[in-house]
Amino acid sequence: MYRLFSIFLVGILSAKLLSEYMSMPFLPWEYLACGILIILLIEQVPRALKIKSPAQSLSFYLCFFALGFYSFQRSVPEALAEDKEVSPRLFKVEEILKQKEDAIQLALRFSDGNDSFGLLADKLFWTHLRIDSCLIAPQEGQLIWLRAKISKLPEVSNPGAFDFGAYLLQKGYAGQIFLGKGDWGIFEAEAPKAKLITRWRKYLLAEIESWHWKEEHEAVFKALTLGYKNELSQDLKADFAAAGAMHLLAVSGLHVGIVYLLLSYFLVALGYFKELQMLRSLLLIGGIWLYALISGASPSVLRSATMFSIMAAVQNLERPGTSFRALFLSAFVLLIFNAAWLFDLGFQLSYSALLGILIWQAKIEALFKTRFKPLVWLNKLLSVSLAAQIGTLPLSLYYFHQFPTYFWLSNIAMIPVVTILMYAGFVLLLIGQAENLPILYELLEKLLSLLIYFNEKIADLPLALLSNIPFNGKQAAMLGAIIVALSVFLLHKRKIALYSALLLLPFFGAYQLGRRYLRIESVHVQVYDEASFVASLRLGEHFYVYASDSSKYDYYKQYLWRDHMLEEGLEPKDLQFFNEYY
Repeated sequence: MYRLFSIFLVGILSAKLLSEYMSMPFLPWEYLACGILIILLIEQVPRALKIKSPAQSLSFYLCFFALGFYSFQRSVPEALAEDKEVSPRLFKVEEILKQKEDAIQLALRFSDGNDSFGLLADKLFWTHLRIDSCLIAPQEGQLIWLRAKISKLPEVSNPGAFDFGAYLLQKGYAGQIFLGKGDWGIFEAEAPKAKLITRWRKYLLAEIESWHWKEEHEAVFKALTLGYKNELSQDLKADFAAAGAMHLLAVSGLHVGIVYLLLSYFLVALGYFKELQMLRSLLLIGGIWLYALISGASPSVLRSATMFSIMAAVQNLERPGTSFRALFLSAFVLLIFNAAWLFDLGFQLSYSALLGILIWQAKIEALFKTRFKPLVWLNKLLSVSLAAQIGTLPLSLYYFHQFPTYFWLSNIAMIPVVTILMYAGFVLLLIGQAENLPILYELLEKLLSLLIYFNEKIADLPLALLSNIPFNGKQAAMLGAIIVALSVFLLHKRKIALYSALLLLPFFGAYQLGRRYLRIESVHVQVYDEASFVASLRLGEHFYVYASDSSKYDYYKQYLWRDHMLEEGLEPKDLQFFNEYY
């Protein structure tokens, strides 16, 4: 199974690599299905005749390679060149991404016949739309007309900058549209009836708002239970990130696991009857997916829902199945559905954390043995936290350039509170009227206050967050290889894996020293792609910057020069201004 999954991943990676350097011809799914069927038939004929041949294995591997290759092709659209046509055209509002008082971000799908070359048909576009108080904002499912050109996806123009164009392409967008207040209008005055799940989600959000909590409490509770994070303030997000507890606000495996345990408890009676075990599994799976859909159906939630569904099915069939198989099978199912999720940060962090827990948790827990139940519980929680951190360390350092020192303390203090919060919150949402259960209502308020208090106190501890850590892709790959080698040694006791990890350690250190030596011996001048003149000069380890518009110094320091310095392997605190020295 693991070998076939690896071949499937190679197919996805090959498709991504080729798509970056050349245009690939699109192969319709019906042709791929016929090809796979032919390969499988060719595979079965020799097997029926008991003829063993290397061609049998090769054909099966090619089948999974092709499946991965064309799964990626189907998931990622071809990016469009700029379309300067400005005649009115119709688009359907697929999703409202973000909404403010004067602007709204939408996902629009082309729904007009005014496309003579067929380039726009059924394509998805990221759209920024200006609104004012006199206009009614568009709703999901509505048709709107617009009169504006379609821009191509942005390219990275500054070193170390976030590749927003690649991000949009992996999300399925073929282009972007920017609309002023007079460039659009609603074609259908009456919005179509929302989907049942969407209506339920809106109803639950409205129910929470009717409880009249503090804004901070309401925002945290919505994020914990329904995955609605639009109302979280930047300060609150920063505190949770500094405390190493940001994963608590993103509905993921932890939250789905809590729902799974809650449903298992309520349905435990059905497990005593063999005739009702299938019904129990179906109700478990249905409940998990209902929660996944209501909470927004993000990749992390879908991954967790798929994995727990497989676990429920395996338990019902009473077949020997391991957590590893459930994990890899869930990844396989999700990547067939959308292969671009392999490059989604949330997807990568989720699977890295789970793999870390499955490989390292038991080994770490075994280091400290006790029979005292509170310490046993504490040991399990600590070992899970450390194992998950080991699995996600290369990705966290590469993407965020920071490390939360007290992540273990956050999990010990906050996970029990979050668990009680979710259980009590679900009960209150099911009842629908908070005034009917004042004791539970007050308990939730106190727990939310306690959660935010723990978060603030941990975030304020000395050295709570080690930030601005220079760490590039090569370092992440080497550190990841070391962790993988040690993981193989722990699982299979292969000495070659341990020797490989020990051999990679000096290379990891030597790379950092070599990179510093090359910086000392070099000079680099960079002019940035900005509206006004912005430049930098690196003389060895010294980094000097200049901007003609001094009012934007803080913005450039946070979003431009910081990223460039981290790319160069320098700490942003060493930044110096030209006018201070020349």
